[in-house]
Amino acid sequence: MMNRNFVKKVMVLAFTGALAVAPAAFAETEAQTEEVTIIGGADSATSILLGGWEVNSDKLSIDDEANKDAKKAFEKAIDGLEGYDYEPIAVLGRQVVAGTNYSILCRGIVIVPDAEPVFEIITIYEDLDGKAEITGDKEILNGDSDAQGGYAVNEGDVSFEKNEDVKAAFDKAIETLDGADYEPVAYLGKQTVSGFNYAALMRVTPVVPDAEPEFDLVTVYEDLDGNAEITDTETVSIDAQDDVSETEADTEA
Repeated sequence: MMNRNFVKKVMVLAFTGALAVAPAAFAETEAQTEEVTIIGGADSATSILLGGWEVNSDKLSIDDEANKDAKKAFEKAIDGLEGYDYEPIAVLGRQVVAGTNYSILCRGIVIVPDAEPVFEIITIYEDLDGKAEITGDKEILNGDSDAQGGYAVNEGDVSFEKNEDVKAAFDKAIETLDGADYEPVAYLGKQTVSGFNYAALMRVTPVVPDAEPEFDLVTVYEDLDGNAEITDTETVSIDAQDDVSETEADTEA
């Protein structure tokens, strides 16, 4: 089944008349689902199961030397794409198939007046000949300015160091937690209530030997007195094609 967020995006781009290159950019490839055997990755933090996803436990920035292959694949995949803009933020993982799939956190926006950005995870497939294309995307946070109490998507710097209020709230909420390390990946947005809800993507690693990290969408509530606590944690699949809701699954059953 095609990703429902991707379907909506294609409809918007088609409506604006800017979808000339999108069908090729988003074509699906049978090779990307091929499963093979286990190998050891000399330049990776863990061994890779071919056909399975390896969560990035190293440097996350797409501009880091460790992610130069992902950056090249991203640039090739979006070359010529019109009507939509992707800002890459973090490389979340990779999947070795007949070629390589890369999972990248992006801030995306339709290039039309008054469009609002969304945060999404995209999958880029690069084949063995070096050709790359976007094969999936899913939103993890969007804003709705018309919805009362909706989130305001962060349109500025995503680092905690550049958002002192957000960093302070998360530091207070996490300081008493044991059992896992929480590493901020990106500050995504804010919801104004009686106080504030802050949403961020974080890399969470259990404090046990040989633990592997996961990426969680974490919500922290800060009240008007400055008290803060984690109110919601949702594990995010780095596979952008893994986006079938329970409702859709029930409908197909």
